[in-house]
Amino acid sequence: PMAPLIPREVERKGKRHDRRLRLPLLALVSIVAVALSLDLAAFYISGKFASSTATTAWLGKNKPEPELVVAQGGGFKGMAMGVLFAVLVMGGVQARRFIRNLRELKRPYQLQDGIVGGVADPQAELTKIITFIQDQVILPIDERLPGRPFEYDLHSFPFTPMVLVIGNHSSGKSTFINRFLGVSTQETGVAPTDDGFTVLERRQTDSTEDGPTVFGCPENRPFRELQRFGSAFSGHFRRKRKVLPDDAIMPFGLQIVDTPGMIDLPLTGSIDRDKLTANTVRGRGYNFVDVVRWWAKRADLVLLLFDPDKPGTTGETLEVLTKSLAGLDHKFLVVLNKVDQLDNSVDFARAYGTLGWALSKVIRRKDLPQIYTTYNAGFDAQAGTHHKLPLDDFAKRRKEVIAEVCRAKERHFDNVVTALEETLRQVSMTAMVLGAIQAKAARRLVLTWLVGSALVAGPLAVLVWLVATGRLALPGSASDVPGVPHRSSWRAPPPTE
Repeated sequence: PMAPLIPREVERKGKRHDRRLRLPLLALVSIVAVALSLDLAAFYISGKFASSTATTAWLGKNKPEPELVVAQGGGFKGMAMGVLFAVLVMGGVQARRFIRNLRELKRPYQLQDGIVGGVADPQAELTKIITFIQDQVILPIDERLPGRPFEYDLHSFPFTPMVLVIGNHSSGKSTFINRFLGVSTQETGVAPTDDGFTVLERRQTDSTEDGPTVFGCPENRPFRELQRFGSAFSGHFRRKRKVLPDDAIMPFGLQIVDTPGMIDLPLTGSIDRDKLTANTVRGRGYNFVDVVRWWAKRADLVLLLFDPDKPGTTGETLEVLTKSLAGLDHKFLVVLNKVDQLDNSVDFARAYGTLGWALSKVIRRKDLPQIYTTYNAGFDAQAGTHHKLPLDDFAKRRKEVIAEVCRAKERHFDNVVTALEETLRQVSMTAMVLGAIQAKAARRLVLTWLVGSALVAGPLAVLVWLVATGRLALPGSASDVPGVPHRSSWRAPPPTE
């Protein structure tokens, strides 16, 4: 991420050197221009614009005439005024540069022309850079905006890479996680069995922590932001740290989040998204869509699982796809799970087509995202050959999904940089819009000031003109004194014979 910044810094250094060379030239040009202008004015006033005579007078070969002495005095004054003007200009430029240097952001890191041998600690260096940009650039702007739109888009460190697993109820989320961990730690069943968010992590010792305890975890500072969702969420939030077998697929330094299944809650009347959101809050006690949005923005990979029995999108799934996962297409994978429960290829085609049709209603694109077809049975064993469907091909697709989950650690900081870039783009757009509004308001203010000045100064100018021309006499003026005729009514007496 530092590589694109290096040429810009070199370009800035070159521009600074150009400005340093530009200042003496500007001062010299200013001295010559002011001196010549004053010399020309002095010669013009003296009426002697003869360069040869002035030159000989300057060299002392002839006795200078008084007019030329005046011209030479004007020349010396012009030189002095030119020097003074140049000093003032250079002083103003230096003062402006000094003020800009005081306001300029100082990087806590050094951008080099080339990085030889790599960075000693890339993670610490990148964390320092991102923290500086957030604290010095984004946060001051966010604090001035109403509602603080970028408050929850900022990253806090340290934070462990994370995979979020969401989907309809009974879509195989908990079963997939148990097979991935190698132990049965999550309850499974056909009916909804999990009513909260569970963070699972591989550790050397087993432990289970409730929501309020996890909020104060120093290893994952962003968790404290979840307090804003209230006690209803914290009561359904926990973290499990498990000792896994040596052959478990789950790596160290990765956390996977199991979520409650998305269902269709009772809704009366016509389908309205605002009603869906309000109904979700009443049904769960917290805003499920906003919670999923928080997790999805900080997750490095999002698995969206569907069940062949219910390949369509439920009400909550519709909300999650249109709001929680909006703008995060590069993160989530669509998985059609439990394909081994289908009897033949016709059932598979119907389930696959139904899911594609349902996704086309919420994902407004010509090309739908790739759908991974997997199943949970036989994680460690080879697929059987007695099934009518090609389970070997589905097992390969499952390995691709597992490889993406394990690769979440590698793409963690890539996602952080991508999210920061998107936030900076939104901040830039906001600043551009506000700048345009401010410029328009300033133009209106100037126009209002000019119109008001014209309305005030216009009648005053007419009044002054009337008084000056004698067409109007002010009270107490000389025209009101007895015996003094008004200028406009005074006429010369007729000549006498």
